[in-house]
Amino acid sequence: MISLIYTDEDIASFNIAKAMCNKIDFKEVDNYKNDERFKKKEIIGFYKYENLNLIGINSRLVYSEFLDTMNLGNIVFLSRHSSVKRVKSFTVHALGNWNDKHDLGGEPKQLGISNPESMIKILKEFSILQKNAVEFKVTYEATHHGPLLKTPALFAEFGGDEGILNNPNYADIVANAIKNSFEKEPEYDKIAIGIGGPHYSTKFTKLALDGKYAFSHIMSRYYVNEIDMLEQAVEKSKLKAEIAVIEKKSMNSPERSAIINKLNDLGIDNTMV
Repeated sequence: MISLIYTDEDIASFNIAKAMCNKIDFKEVDNYKNDERFKKKEIIGFYKYENLNLIGINSRLVYSEFLDTMNLGNIVFLSRHSSVKRVKSFTVHALGNWNDKHDLGGEPKQLGISNPESMIKILKEFSILQKNAVEFKVTYEATHHGPLLKTPALFAEFGGDEGILNNPNYADIVANAIKNSFEKEPEYDKIAIGIGGPHYSTKFTKLALDGKYAFSHIMSRYYVNEIDMLEQAVEKSKLKAEIAVIEKKSMNSPERSAIINKLNDLGIDNTMV
């Protein structure tokens, strides 16, 4: 089962959900209004098509830990991508916080359960559909915010300025990418964690699009000293990581050595890029 989650607090999220409804014959679930979550206004819509749910909430997606109690299968959050530079982008990423900060949901130093196969399928569909938005970056983002869930989950997003975020054509691309991903088999050699590099993981994205790896969690260079988090990065995935891919030049030699030693302790192979 797959559950698509949108919020009415985000026009981009709402537009992606609307586009999904134009492509899939969702029907409203009859009895969801009897649920306590509806009465508390946590759930604003519940629709179903075969083994696919579309669920609306009235709060920010990053604070939706209550979804964990609903047995939703695999979660895909439909979301805007926010960046200071208003980067035009289609992105996917896993959930969690690497350090003590949790300004955007979740808990300090806790990672959620990633879904590497779903992420790589959506990422590849973004790349294919990019011809309709050639100025857009298609990329993994590093793991960086909540909610903290025990349910496998990912964010599928598009970003840019307000004109982009309000444009239903870009929301339609996200909806198409997600829908098309349901019909595809993932293509990759190994499940990997990524360590190092910038927040927008250009090298890891290329490796994924080339069919080399499906990434679960990505730890950007800003958190490479949080080596105690590597065990979670390996384990907290729907499919356990087989290898760590390290962006060599994004860290110094002592940082690399500490990471490799920890990976050796965990029994995880590594490679440098």
